Amino acid sequence: MSQRMSVRRLIPTTIFGRIFVAIFFVALLAVALFWFWFNQRFYDSLDREAEMRLQSMARTLAEKLQTSDVDEPGTNKLAILDSLWEFEKNGAWLQNLYWLDVSHDVPRFIASYSAQNPDKVSILPPTPEEIEDLVYANINELEKGVVVMPDPFSAADSRRYKIVLFPLLDQMQMLESVIGIEADQEYLQLAASMRRFFMEMLAVSLFLSLIVAFIIASNISMKTSFLLAELKSIENDAIPQSADLHLREFNQIHAAMISMAKEIMRKDEHLKEVFNRKLEELAFTGAAVAHEIRNPLSAIEMHFGLLRRKLQKSDL
Repeated sequence: MSQRMSVRRLIPTTIFGRIFVAIFFVALLAVALFWFWFNQRFYDSLDREAEMRLQSMARTLAEKLQTSDVDEPGTNKLAILDSLWEFEKNGAWLQNLYWLDVSHDVPRFIASYSAQNPDKVSILPPTPEEIEDLVYANINELEKGVVVMPDPFSAADSRRYKIVLFPLLDQMQMLESVIGIEADQEYLQLAASMRRFFMEMLAVSLFLSLIVAFIIASNISMKTSFLLAELKSIENDAIPQSADLHLREFNQIHAAMISMAKEIMRKDEHLKEVFNRKLEELAFTGAAVAHEIRNPLSAIEMHFGLLRRKLQKSDL
């Protein structure tokens, strides 16, 4: 019971308050549902597409590197990386491409390529220490030959790339080297941008809810005041005139008030008629009673007169 009372205290008691709360929560729910849909459908779709493209690129590169000695003996493996880098770097999507040898105690770069972005100072090429840390953070999966997609948001703010690490195993199925491809994923900032956007949408929704609630509540308050004035006129024995309030429910209430006023007037007239008839009946009854009372009184008066005359004669 106390919980119900505490919840009821949170519910506004005015028309304006209730309309405002209802509209605001509907707007908030719409924003939340759209954010969920947008995040699930749009952002996740971009993320999956980027992962598929990077994995396909890394797999194709690894297959070329692994089969180059068999199909084309003497092929320079670095030329394969060079050709991929020259082909992809013009698209401004690939940012870093590296091939790390992890078969020795101290890992070393076999090759490393980084895009030059003078207009993007926040996009920095990886350092050897960062690459080693990234590889060794996922070494268990890489040793099993599993392609790894590290979480970009686990790294520093300046290193938020979409990253794929593709393991190359030797004939003994031991981890020999790792190919890393990092792509510029500005859409990773989309989540933060969209959060700001939806916060702005929430603020706008709050403001619009306030305006809409004010307009609707003011309109309803005006119509309510009109109905109260019509009730006052009914108290003064006046029948309200028909009016269009532009709301079906209020029109029905007003029509019911007019019907009620007419019924009250009809009943008042009936009561007056009954009252007048009762007064006439009461007057007739009073006259009859007075007549019935007057007759014996007249007889008594006559006898008293005779008695008075007899007494006067006896005194003489």
